[in-house]
Order: sequence, then C-alpha cells, then structure tokens
Amino acid sequence: MPIAPFRPYSLVSLLLRLSAGALLYVGLLFAAEAQPADPLGRFEDLTQRVLTTRERLPHNSVNDLAQTPDGHLWLATWEGVARYNGREFRVFGRETVPELDDVAMRTLHIDEAGVLWVGGVRGDVLRYDRGEWTRLDSVGGFVNALLHDRQGRLWVGQESLGLMRIDPDGQRTIYGRQQGLAGDSVFALAQDADGEIWVGTSGGLGRVMGDRVVSQLLKEGTREPAVLGVSLDRSGRLLLAADRGAFRARSLRGEDGFDLVHPELAREIVYRILEDAAGTLWIGLSINGLARLQGGQLERFSTDEGLPSARVLSILLDAEGALWTATNGGLMRMGPAAFSNLSTAQGLSDNFVRAVLPVSNGDVWVGTGRGLNLWRQGALRPKSQDDPLARLSVLSLAEDSRGDLLVGTFDRGVLRVRDGAIIDQIDSSRGLPANQVRSLLSDSRGRLWIGTIGGLARLAPGDKAAQALPPGPAGGFVIGLGEDAKGSLWIGTPQGLDRLRPEAGAVIEAGAELPGGARSLFAVRPDEAGTALWLSSDRGLLHLQIDTGKVGLIGPAQGLPIEKVFFAQDDGAGHLWLSSNRGAIRIRRDEARAVLRGQMARLQADVFDEGHGMASAQCNTGFPASALGPEGALWIATSAGIATIPAKRLGVQSTQTLPTSLEDVTAEGQALPLDRAAELPAGTARIEFSVAGLGFVMPERVHYRYRLEGFDSDWVERGRLHVVEYTNLAAGAYRLRAQAAYMGSPWTSEEASFEFVILPHPWERTWVQIALLLCASAAVALLYRLRVSALRRRAVGLERAVARKTAELRQTAEQLLSADAEKSRLLVQLRQQAEAFERQAREDALTGLANRRAFDEITAREFLRARRTRTPLCLALLDIDHFKRVNDSFSHSAGDTVICRVARLMEQQCREMDVLCRWGGEEFALLLPHTGIDDAERVCERLRLAFAEQNFDELALGLNITVSIGLCADTGLADHHALLSHADSALYAAKRGGRNRVVRADALNEFAALGAGSLEASP
Repeated sequence: MPIAPFRPYSLVSLLLRLSAGALLYVGLLFAAEAQPADPLGRFEDLTQRVLTTRERLPHNSVNDLAQTPDGHLWLATWEGVARYNGREFRVFGRETVPELDDVAMRTLHIDEAGVLWVGGVRGDVLRYDRGEWTRLDSVGGFVNALLHDRQGRLWVGQESLGLMRIDPDGQRTIYGRQQGLAGDSVFALAQDADGEIWVGTSGGLGRVMGDRVVSQLLKEGTREPAVLGVSLDRSGRLLLAADRGAFRARSLRGEDGFDLVHPELAREIVYRILEDAAGTLWIGLSINGLARLQGGQLERFSTDEGLPSARVLSILLDAEGALWTATNGGLMRMGPAAFSNLSTAQGLSDNFVRAVLPVSNGDVWVGTGRGLNLWRQGALRPKSQDDPLARLSVLSLAEDSRGDLLVGTFDRGVLRVRDGAIIDQIDSSRGLPANQVRSLLSDSRGRLWIGTIGGLARLAPGDKAAQALPPGPAGGFVIGLGEDAKGSLWIGTPQGLDRLRPEAGAVIEAGAELPGGARSLFAVRPDEAGTALWLSSDRGLLHLQIDTGKVGLIGPAQGLPIEKVFFAQDDGAGHLWLSSNRGAIRIRRDEARAVLRGQMARLQADVFDEGHGMASAQCNTGFPASALGPEGALWIATSAGIATIPAKRLGVQSTQTLPTSLEDVTAEGQALPLDRAAELPAGTARIEFSVAGLGFVMPERVHYRYRLEGFDSDWVERGRLHVVEYTNLAAGAYRLRAQAAYMGSPWTSEEASFEFVILPHPWERTWVQIALLLCASAAVALLYRLRVSALRRRAVGLERAVARKTAELRQTAEQLLSADAEKSRLLVQLRQQAEAFERQAREDALTGLANRRAFDEITAREFLRARRTRTPLCLALLDIDHFKRVNDSFSHSAGDTVICRVARLMEQQCREMDVLCRWGGEEFALLLPHTGIDDAERVCERLRLAFAEQNFDELALGLNITVSIGLCADTGLADHHALLSHADSALYAAKRGGRNRVVRADALNEFAALGAGSLEASP
C-alpha cells in the first residue's frame, strides 16, 4: 500500500500545538514566568500516579509510549493499542481494526505530521490519522521500531529480519548484512537534524547511506553493544541505550566517537534514554528501574519508591512536563508538584504536625504530636529519643521578646526553650487553669498570654506565676488569640469571640456577634494593618472591622469550597491561604475584601491537595498552623507532615490551557465519523457527545462547558460532566462547541467542535407547508360560513348555561377550599407528631443524649468508616460507681440529678466529633473517632478526674461521685459488636478492680495478672 506523502501544513499545526503545550499546567494551578527550564525536583516531591489493569489498562506490560499533538497518550500493549485521555483508556484491537492478525503491539511512532504509526508482533503496520485506521500490507515479521522520515518513507525495524524501507509509491527495500547492517535484529530508529537515518541493531549502531548501512563503532576492540534505543539530545547529538550502558555522541554525527554517560551504567542493560529541556537524562533500565542523571549525579527510582516494576520498557516526557514510565508491571506518571513535604522520611519526629513557627534567627520550629523539631539552614536537626523535646506533644508555639521559644503542650503546660534546652515550665502548679495549652501570644508589652482548655492566663515579665483570668461570655476553652493595633486582646473559643481591652484590666467582655451561625473560632489573625481581624471559623472566614464592630462572612455562598477553615495566612503576595480538612485554599485578598464590601458576589478559590504534591489534604489546627518560613516560603501543618511551597510560586497566576478532544459522537446509538460534518435523517431524537480535557496532572479536576449553536444562546457550564446529550432537536443546522479547563483556570483552551444537520420531515419542508396552508385556509373559510349561523343561534342558550354553571362552580370551589384548609391542618399535626415520635425513639428523655438505639447505629457506621479510611477508633463505657446507694439514700430524684450532671460534664469535656450516649441506667457510652488508644485513655482519665472533683453538696454534704471506665480500640476486631463487648469487659474489670479507674481492653491480661484488688486509681 502506498505511503501517504508528508503534509507541510500538518507540521505547522504540530508546531503550534507543541507551542501551546509548552504553556500547559505544570504541577498545579501555576504557570511560571518565562525562564530557563527547571529540572524535576526530588523524586519524593514529585506527584506519582500508577495505572494498571485495575484502572482498565488493557495489559500491565506497556511496550511503548507516544503522545500525539492533540494531547492523547498512546500505549502499545500485548492486548492492543490503548489511547488515554486522563480519564479512561480506549483500546483498539481486532474489534475496531478487524484486519489485524494479532493484538500484540510492540512499537509506536509519531511522525512530523502528527500521524501515529503502530507496529505489531506479526508484521502488522498501522497508520492512524484523524480518527481513521489504515493497515499496510504485512511486513512479515516482528516489528521493533518504526520511523516515517521527512521524505515520506517508512522505515521498519524487525526482529531477525533486518531493516525495511517502504517508499511513498509502495516499493520495498530490504537492508540486511549484505547491505552492511551490523545485526539481524533492528531495535531502534532515529532521524537527526540533517535527515540522516540511524539504526540501532543487535550488532551495534549503523547509519543509512543510500542503499547501504555504515557501522558506527561505540567501543574499540570489544564486542559492539547491542543498541536498544536511539534518541537526540538538546544539541542534536545521538543518545544511545545499549545492552552495556548508555552513550552520548561527542559530535553531531558521532564521527568523534561516543562516551558513556556514567560509569555506573557500564554493565547495565539500558532500554531507553532521553534528555529533557533542562538537560537531565532519563534512563530506563532492564532490571533496575529508572535512573536520572543530573549534574553528574546518578539517582535511581525503582519499586521501593513506587515504580510498578523494575523493568522499564519505555519513557516519555509529556506536554505538561511530566515523565511517563512504561514497565512490564504497569504505567507510572511522575510530575512536578508545587509543594514539597517534610515528614518522618526526612527526619521529622512525627507526621502529625500541629504548629510551625519561624523565629527571628532564621530557624523554623515544628511541633508535632510526638516531639519538637528544629529546621536550620535547610535541614532538620535530628534529636535523640532521650532529649525531652523529642517526647513533647506540641499544640502551640510562640517566640517572646527575648528570643526564647515558648512551647504549648498537650499535658505539660508551657515550656520555655533556650538554645535547644528547656529552662522553665509554667503549668497548673504555677497558675495555669489547665495544662493543655492551645494557643500562645507574646503581646506588644512583652506579656505572655496563654490559652488553655480551662481558660486564659497572663504571665507578665518578671512574674514567677501566671495569673488566671475569669472566663468571658464565650467560655473558658481558649483556642485562638490575637492582638490588634490598639493592644486589645481577642480570644477565640468554641462558643464565639471575646475581647480584653488594655484599659479594662482583667475584665473580659463579649466580642462581636458572628454571622452565618459561626461559633467555633480556631484562629484570630490581625490583617496587615492591624485594624481588622481574620477569624477562622466553622462557617468560613470571618472579617471583623475593629473600629465599627462589623463582621463579614466568606463561606461557600461567597465561593469557598468548604465551610470549616482552621487558619488564615497572608503570603505577602496578595493572597490568603486557608487551612482546612480538604487541603490548602488560596484566595486573593483584594477579592475577599470586594466580596465583603458587596462589590463581588463570589470570589475565586483555588484548592490544593494531594494532587499538587501535599502529602495530605488534612491540615491541622494548632497555633500557628501555617507560616511564612525562610525565603518567604509557605509552611503548612498537615496530618502527614509539613507541606511547603516556595515564595516564587505563591502569587503566580493561573494561565494554563488544556487541549479539548471530541472523543465520540453517537446519533440514536450509532457512532458518527469525527472528521466530517454529519447529515442526520429526519426524526433523529437523540445525539450524544463525549469530550475529554487532555490533562493528566489532575484529570479529576477537569471541568467542561458546552454551547450548541442553533440551540444554546450562550455557554453552559456542566462541571465534571464530560458527556452531553441533546434530545428532540428541531430540524436544522447545528454546531457543538466544547471547552475543557482545570477547575479555577480560565476558559482559554482550543475548542473542540462538531457540525451536523438534522433533515426535516416532508411535512416540514417549506413548499409542502405552503400548499397545506392554502388548502387549510379554503376549508376554514367554508366551515366558517357554515358555522357562523349555527353559532348565532346557540349563543343565547350558551350564555344562560354558562351563567348557571358558573354559579354552581363557584359554590363547589368554596367547598373545596374549605376542605383543603382542613386537610392542611391535619397534615401539619401528623408531621409534628411523627417528628416527636422520631425524637423519642432516638433520644434519652432524661439527659437529652443519644439513646442506645441511636448510638448503636452511629457506632456501626463509624466502625466501617474507620476501617475504610484506616483511622483509629475507640469506645469507652462509663459506669457511675455505687449509684444504687444514691437512689436508696437520697431518692430517685437525686439520682436523676446526678445522671444529668454527669451527662453535662461529659459534654463539656468531650470534643465536637465525639459521640455521647446514655447506655442505660447509670451507664454511659463515649465513641472517640480519629483517636488512638493512648489519646483516648488520656481523655478518659480527664473525665474520671473531672467527675471525682465534682461537688454534689446541694444533694448531700460530702457526697462524691466517681466513675469506672472501660476502654477499647477497634484494632483487630471483627465488627462494632466486638468493640462494645471488649469495652464492656474492660468496664467490669475496672469495677472489679476497685472502681474509680480506667481499664483498657488491651491491658486486661496484665490487669488480671496484677490482681484487681491491688490496683490504684490511674493518675
């Protein structure tokens, strides 16, 4: 079959597409200013995505990769050719190309016109252009390599059969050993800038010169390595992948010989080698995974780092700057990410980070759930396990006027750290209301404000003990602290906002009323001028103007993707970064103020998560939960370490484009050709379009919009809906236009379009309609004359009948309205009764807590969620000790009072996420989601001590109430019934052990061995 000639206009189109591709989104919603290409960062900082047969890849062994100018990724596998659009694979096999002898495909090639060439194991050679497949006459053997040169000739490298050239007129020429070919098997083909054809064979490298092949030696005096891959570097020199190393030509044509690119590769079998725009060499190895040569340093990436298999068959750099690695175990994409991460892999003591604080000497302190860490001069400073700082559970950090570090802990109060050593401790023995310190603030007067779960305390310079302040109107559980420009202290709590004026001494007054039902304030942050506050809350971001007291809300209705935000950090580049449970949210500060002034209805919010390189999208509460670190980089505390983003990326605007491809068009279920307009028969009732935005960074964030010209007056945004259907369209001409974009990016991509015409029915044609109109007009005129006289005769009778019927209908309508009103009243009563019954069925009448039925449903649901998300879950059963004596001695009314007091105390001591239940009688149940057994034990101990400290003198002098608690974690349990059973066993062990104690289910054996009678109450 003749080969199609080279089309110059297709080359222009290709260059334009590649130029547009260079502007594509690289790593996240950023597009850097024009600058020299940067290499991909550390392997651990790259985003990774593995695709296997689980994601519908037709076969895990991917033999070759290619990307067509339209943006599609193509894969040659043993089960056919696959095309990937970032969302799904479309497989081309014998069903779609029936002429194929076999579906096993070995090699791919994109020529300069953007045409795809495919070679198979049985000699199949196929050409794919503009949606159509063409099969050439078989070349007779296993095809290893294809090349369509600038003269329109097709070169076919085969296993054991040498090299074949197919001219545009279909003539075939064979190059074998007699023509100078060094080996019978051809593995690779390439054309250099001068149009020379280079051939990698089992016997070495050759160059085609007319009707002969001239060998090019790689090594003197030794067996020539088999050349498995040939490519060109940035300067046009040859890069060779061989069975004994990787080589680079010393000159453009290799006349001066070749050098090993790195001595460590001298004995490696190298399949593929390519150079990226930054000069980095990417090397695919036969048995040792992927290698990267950058600045003379060789790095390796294999299965331990996430590669699906250590046997690399092909590598490709796509238009978005990401590297695709094809292995015999699946396909992997590694792309640049905006965020880098610090975790235990880099020496962090724990991945659960609550606070991060840059200090005046350039250091950064990182507080985690298990230790305080120091970042100095670009590296974490390791600490021994014996260091007291390595064992802290840190909740908050601050630096005082002397440069000392202040550490708010979970259970040890505030520690003062100087030169890496603890020099002082301020806890409940020195005036703190509680030892759990959620926030710290060193104010403009040098005073230290300490926010604890028990209230606010102040430590003035020179004081030995802290002064506890009485709780304000919003309660004594202090989460956030902030100081404004006038020196007023603002206090955020789970119940709202309080204020302490500098002239008011220790009197705390109620702050502003919060809009939108906001209550929990996680952080209080002054704006850049100190005249307003940014308040992070459970209903969004609040803005308080201090002078006027006006509070504005920015929530989901104003463009935020989530209600609850934990911390707001100004990046100095015009943005606020909000920490949340779904990642870091970036908003423009000027847009936020425009929304607050009513000048904009909604702002644009960019959400960053794991797809942008963050190790976890769960940002944590703490103080401060994010900060600007050295060189202006943003540091964010997450549940999987610290996520950092350099300053140069903070304020760069999103300008990336995204190729849009029309994948399929069907009319009445029948596929239509995509390369030409369609003419559809009359009566076509349904036409469907499938579109793909060809972005591989985050395909799940690709959004679409459509406009059907001839039907839609404007664009219609459809979110992530990539399939659009139109039904019952009128006859006429239409043109579908579709665009794709990453969420938050402008609609600047090239459109995909499709034109079609729906033919009219015969009666819809103009001349038929005119004829029918004339006939109808004549008939109407005749009928009109006949009917006028009859109508006149009946007019009088009809008027009488209408008057009579009107009176009857009016009476009937009044009766119906009365009946309808009565029915509405009955429905309201029934609904109110049903709601009351439902409440009674799920709520304990005495305490208002969930009853046993409701708690059992919640426990079952949370148990399954914990297993699915692999998060810890604990359950505690609590029993009031000797409760029968209260009823017997003081009456059942007193017992009811005790039960209600216990319920209220549990509500005060527990978190929002915890679930409380009156289990029955004097027993209560407490479910602790996202909580490990050690943290849960501390919660239970706090409850036990709180009950023991309660005063019940109003019932009887000297009456004390204690509780016994059984605690169990979900580790290794079959279902939530087992969780309840183990907690119950632990409770009975606590009661047998003397009561007023907490017993863990996993410690029952130890508890029994020690002897229940000898145990003391937990400290």
